[in-house]
Amino acid sequence: MGERDCSKCFLCFFNLIIWLVGLALIVLGAYLMGMYGDYTSVLNEQYTVLPFGIIIGVGVLFFFCAVLGWCAASRSSRACLGVFFFIMFAIFAMEIAAVALGVFFKSNIFDFIGKDLKNAIKNYDSDNDHGIDRIVDKIQDLFHCCGNHNYTDWSSSPFDHNHPASVPDSCCKNRTEGCGNDVLNLPGSVAGEYIYIEGCHDAIFNVVHDDMGILIAVGGSFAAIQILCMICTAFIMCKRSNDRLISGYDILGDGVVA
Repeated sequence: MGERDCSKCFLCFFNLIIWLVGLALIVLGAYLMGMYGDYTSVLNEQYTVLPFGIIIGVGVLFFFCAVLGWCAASRSSRACLGVFFFIMFAIFAMEIAAVALGVFFKSNIFDFIGKDLKNAIKNYDSDNDHGIDRIVDKIQDLFHCCGNHNYTDWSSSPFDHNHPASVPDSCCKNRTEGCGNDVLNLPGSVAGEYIYIEGCHDAIFNVVHDDMGILIAVGGSFAAIQILCMICTAFIMCKRSNDRLISGYDILGDGVVA
């Protein structure tokens, strides 16, 4: 019984971690949705609202799954343990599938983002108080970029009709009113001293690529915790079955021997 009790303690500890992760995902998803939800005027909802909604949904699932796992471990209920094991295995399988799809469709996703940014730049007009203008400015400020592929994209946009050879002030490294005026008349090496010349498409890709190692480390650690949870659950279930066979009695979920 000592080995089973030890496994129950480990399972409760791992479930505490999963519960905290679920709570963190709910808070993170809500924060990101509130912060970037208005980017839907530039980027398709499948790149903003949908991912954040999925993060919240996964957080809620982890939250209640951890509660179920804790109850199952504390009472050694075969039914609860079985349901918990199945849910954890299903979540693990979905995570593997999501990673595979993300790797497979990564280039397609960034191509679609590039198209959305290109359309946003074509519809940009700083002389009108359009929501799309503010979002493009936010993206350029946040990612330290200018245009879609590079800063020269603004030369073929409606913005250039009203402000010839200029870029929006959000492209400037030190943003002041009119800091982007006549920048397109400068050589690229000189323009780079005053504005960000890298396009937002590549800037977004580089940010995701640079953080990929951290994401892989965090995801791998959490996957290891899930695997340990499933191992502990399977061990408790097997140990409980063996105890029933050895003693010849039916051990109930509350620990009472009948």
